[in-house]
Amino acid sequence: MNKKVKNFTPNGSIRVPSSKSYSHRYLISAFISNRPTTITNVNLCDDVLSTIEALKTLGASFEVYKNNVKFIKRVVKHGPIELNVGASGSTLRMLFPIAIYLYKDVKFVGKASLFSRPMGVYKEILEKQRISYEIGEDFIHVKGNLKPTDFEVRADVSSQFISGLLFFNVLAGSKKKLKIIPPIESRFYIVMTLNVLEELGFMYENKSNVYRYIGKVKPSTDVFDTEVDYSLLANFAVLATLKGSVELFINSISSLQGDSIILDFLSTIGAFIKYKDNAIVVTHHNLIPFDVNLSDCIDLGPTLFALASLIPGKTHFSGIKRLQYKESNRITSMVNELKKTGVEIEVSENDLYIKGKSKIEGDFTFETYNDHRIAMALTILGMNIDGKVTIKGAECVKKSYPNFYEDLESLKG
Repeated sequence: MNKKVKNFTPNGSIRVPSSKSYSHRYLISAFISNRPTTITNVNLCDDVLSTIEALKTLGASFEVYKNNVKFIKRVVKHGPIELNVGASGSTLRMLFPIAIYLYKDVKFVGKASLFSRPMGVYKEILEKQRISYEIGEDFIHVKGNLKPTDFEVRADVSSQFISGLLFFNVLAGSKKKLKIIPPIESRFYIVMTLNVLEELGFMYENKSNVYRYIGKVKPSTDVFDTEVDYSLLANFAVLATLKGSVELFINSISSLQGDSIILDFLSTIGAFIKYKDNAIVVTHHNLIPFDVNLSDCIDLGPTLFALASLIPGKTHFSGIKRLQYKESNRITSMVNELKKTGVEIEVSENDLYIKGKSKIEGDFTFETYNDHRIAMALTILGMNIDGKVTIKGAECVKKSYPNFYEDLESLKG
């Protein structure tokens, strides 16, 4: 689908979807707990639907009503099984150790682009336990059960591997150690996993980056509400920072999401942000170039690259290297598209500099590389360009935000 971007000044209110990251974690934790659990305000985007379907394949039963999901029970079936994870890295990486603990013969299938992303952490674990596996263009086939043991895991590629092993230890009832080797990237996602597990009654201790599952307590509730997704909210916050005024409804001012830093960050570079009881209002003001480290908020990268392109002066991004391991190489993707507009960019291994312009004019067709965050970031950029802008492959936003373009249109007033 090609999407024509309309240049208008936004004014109105948006209720962005709930956190995709929290939705995955609540669903997986409910599966592990194997007791009736209701999760409200679930983001039923393509990625989360992949997790629900994969958990069903593993033996879960759910009831879905609007944006509420009730986990009923888990029954382990006879294998072998084929687990379709779609294009979701979270689904693949978080369920990988769980699946091969429960079943001896598991074939993970999905989009070829997903299986080109790093899986070295798990490959090393499989090889240490002498578990047979085969990797193809669009599958990984594992024969053999993962056994509880002490794990040492690098934390500079993806926190999803660590979350997967945290889930595994709880499911297996393992009190073995999980040692995380620094540098730790996206540490907030690890904390998020531990927080959700604790909410459902599963307790961990942490001593100098060595995590050990210590047991279960009865949770205080069987109903859990999923908070707003700050990485999705960032698109509209950045848009309003550039022009207009947008009210964004939220159910969590205080959040463990690393991307929740977006509000404080935009305030420091000149945006006006007004806080209400259950909403914020972001309003345009004069903006200044900035210096930001993306290590703990890596998903903000594409949207902030678009923002920097529209601020005169030189902006510096550090901690960018993990952007190359996402749905696309987001460094290359954004650099290719931004350079079409004449923006000056310098890139090194872990740093990127953008010399922004006060005005971008012309007609542009932007590629999305089948990456939802690239599509949303370039749409925000396109709304601030004087000319005709087309986003190719815009349907990829369904991965995280199916109603993105409809919500955007609602801001015409």
